[in-house]
Amino acid sequence: MVSLGLAVARTRASTDPRSDIVVVARPTSGDLGEVVIDVIGLGDDSVVGLRLRVFGQPIDTDAGFELRSVEETVLCGRGVSSDGICV
Repeated sequence: MVSLGLAVARTRASTDPRSDIVVVARPTSGDLGEVVIDVIGLGDDSVVGLRLRVFGQPIDTDAGFELRSVEETVLCGRGVSSDGICV
């Protein structure tokens, strides 16, 4: 699950400035695997980063996981407006 989560995080990271990618919760497995990863430093002064909850379906061959879904939460640096937008 960590490899799958890191692959997803790299698609959301920026290169200039270079984002930090951090696994913030140990992966779990069962009917679905899950891992939580933060992508920090996107080059936006109001958005600090993203929190990604990556869900994977186990592959029948025990070779790992295939992507099922991703939940993305924006991490605001200065607060949130009444509309829910980073300020």
